[in-house]
Amino acid sequence: MWQKVARRVIQNWRIALLLILLISVFFLSQFKYLTYDNRVTQWVPQNDEVLKYSLEVGDKFRSNELVVVLFRPEKIDPFAPSVLQSVKQLTQELGQKKEIFLVNSIANSAYITQIEGGIEVRDFLMEMPEDLEAGLKLKEKALAEDSLVNNVISEDGQWLAFNVYINPDEDLVKTFGQVIKPLTEKYLSSWGKVYYSGIPADAFFADKFVTADIKTLVPLVILLILLVLYLSFRQWGGMFYPFLVVSLASIWIFGLMGLTRTPMNIITPALPVLLIALGSAYGIHVFNKLLATAEPVPVSLEQQSQRLASVALPVV
Repeated sequence: MWQKVARRVIQNWRIALLLILLISVFFLSQFKYLTYDNRVTQWVPQNDEVLKYSLEVGDKFRSNELVVVLFRPEKIDPFAPSVLQSVKQLTQELGQKKEIFLVNSIANSAYITQIEGGIEVRDFLMEMPEDLEAGLKLKEKALAEDSLVNNVISEDGQWLAFNVYINPDEDLVKTFGQVIKPLTEKYLSSWGKVYYSGIPADAFFADKFVTADIKTLVPLVILLILLVLYLSFRQWGGMFYPFLVVSLASIWIFGLMGLTRTPMNIITPALPVLLIALGSAYGIHVFNKLLATAEPVPVSLEQQSQRLASVALPVV
């Protein structure tokens, strides 16, 4: 059977090459549909009862759309007027974005005070302190409020937090990468360290690391494989043909992922590396067989078919 298939491929090699080219072009056109999905909740089986309960709680209390921004100034107190001004500006600008549902920080946290005839509810940072001394007094006032401590300010008063809720109708990862992170760095990065937490932030950085790994690992593996192939066969054909087979396989695999809308995840960088490292062995097997049985005179179609069929089954 394999010899018949091999004979037909050899006889119609132009058609075979054209089909391979058309399939490869088609799968290349599907690359535009490749996406990332590195949400932690996608790494667990979707029928897991604990995951279902966690997602249900997250939907009810909006924790799935929550990004927590932690900020610690360096060489300056968090309640210095200049720092508080940046905190207030960031809170206001985030709150004005349509992608953001709610922002809570020390700037707009509710502060309840008793006044004559009742109580007053206002933003904690309604008025900016004029100097550092006034800022430190404001800090003492904040640390005395149980509703603020471990919510928007740490117990030691050195960390400030922003609770940013993304609109559930928006792309969570995109909103974090294009809205929350740039604005946060604009106002806070010059003052000190900034840290992010939450499902949207985790997914964003996982996407970033996946892209970096693909850009680094794939070219490195390609160079190493090409070098080994050239040193092994001592000719360009031995380097080119096995690598061509693996390249086509990689294009088809990623094109199929785009066609089926299968998102890439944190494990995806290993896929092209494994395809190149392991798949090239089959190309080497075929090329080595052809070299071992090569003759100085032209061979018949039957002999060519026998050679191709002899390696077809092991390769498949």
